[in-house]
Amino acid sequence: MLPVFFDLEAKRAIVIGGTAAAAWKAELLAAAGAHVDIFTVTPGEEMLAGAALIVADAATRAEALEIRKAARSAGVPVNIIDRPEFCDFQFGAIVNRSPLVIGISTSGAAPVLAQEIRSRIECIVPPRLAAWVRVAAGLRDKVSQRFSSAHQRRSYWSGFVAKAMNMPDAAGGITIIRAETVEDLTIREVRALQSADVIHVGRGCPKGILDFARREARQITHADYVPEAEDRNVVVIQDTRTSSVTASMMARKPETDQAARPMNRPSISGCAMSARQLSGLTLPP
Repeated sequence: MLPVFFDLEAKRAIVIGGTAAAAWKAELLAAAGAHVDIFTVTPGEEMLAGAALIVADAATRAEALEIRKAARSAGVPVNIIDRPEFCDFQFGAIVNRSPLVIGISTSGAAPVLAQEIRSRIECIVPPRLAAWVRVAAGLRDKVSQRFSSAHQRRSYWSGFVAKAMNMPDAAGGITIIRAETVEDLTIREVRALQSADVIHVGRGCPKGILDFARREARQITHADYVPEAEDRNVVVIQDTRTSSVTASMMARKPETDQAARPMNRPSISGCAMSARQLSGLTLPP
């Protein structure tokens, strides 16, 4: 399988079938900018000509064969829902941070697995990352004009990406995490972990949870931290078996701390940008 992305803006797409699955695909295509024609029965070949792609929900194998034959005669790629053997292309699970789009496919073999992988990627790709991609689109011509060599351009974009991936979320309120295992973390809790600058670690913190913290975060042994009303961007991890506070993540610097301890593996932080910050992303002199 070759992963590709269709540009469907202002292009014609055809959906065949009157089912809920067909309606969902029509909505997906329309969201991508396509002009969608919906047929409850297979139209004639002349109606298929000129379409960018065809999606169909066939009730029987014979109907699927008929639709595929008509599509190929018209020279249009076709997808038959839940019948991968008749498909010219597959729909994958989608992480949409448009214009950043991530597709996950199992070639139709295990859609539920693709959905689970998507859920995990959703945790580490915050919606605000889309703003960085839009900024990059506006800078591409300027970067090409300013830097003559490929090395210089790559160096600039490497710095841009590092800033986008490592800028923490804006300070927020207090988040209480009561997950018993890393699998129980919610998306909101993962993003709170990723935005912390200081980590107060106590006994009983579930294994694997700190893997989601920022690589640059400072770890401080602190078993009984109690958040105060004025605290911002604070995460408190509780041991649900004893109801005791076992760790907390804080964005503000405490009065005393210990030396920084590196995290075991890097993680991806959210992107928090105001309109002023966006307008300030200019080329270096």
